[in-house]
Amino acid sequence: MAHYYRIAKRHQQGFTLLDVLIAAIVLSVSLLGLIVLQGVSKYSSYEARQRTIAMYIATDMQDRLRLNKSAWFTQQLAGNGATYSAVISGTTLTIPSCAQTSGLMANCSQSDLVNLDLFSFQENLRGSSVSGSGSVMISPVGCIQMSRIANQNAANAVITISWQDREELNGTFQNSANTACGTAGKTHRQYVVRTVI
Repeated sequence: MAHYYRIAKRHQQGFTLLDVLIAAIVLSVSLLGLIVLQGVSKYSSYEARQRTIAMYIATDMQDRLRLNKSAWFTQQLAGNGATYSAVISGTTLTIPSCAQTSGLMANCSQSDLVNLDLFSFQENLRGSSVSGSGSVMISPVGCIQMSRIANQNAANAVITISWQDREELNGTFQNSANTACGTAGKTHRQYVVRTVI
């Protein structure tokens, strides 16, 4: 019996080439999966950043509308049931003379306040307040639609931020967006805020 044990032990030394090949295949498939996962993670992070920036811009404009409500009502929504809409994209609005780019202002009229709000909205879309230089979104467009509620000192406001993404959408989502604001297509993205001011 001792002799049989020595023979069996002598034939079981090390790994076979087949064992090494299977281990290499399993390792390479798992590493390939990690590389793909890294790419998906990076893209998801990019898209989340885009949506966060869009949310910031829309919320900032919403706060400006509420803060300067009387100026907006006097200048743009004076009549009962009045409406206002604006599309802000690549055009260059100028800052009112009563204001500075740092945010300081003195002796601004109601009209200047509205124009300052639109100028700030444009600058946020262009990315100057987020990144310091250049746009952080691809072809950003901002749209404002307001309609005064009859017999009330209030208005419905819809603020839409649209941009183009690097990846295309498939299926039902690609046509469900409001294409009146921005460029339609499979890469079209938007963030919408509906509120009452």
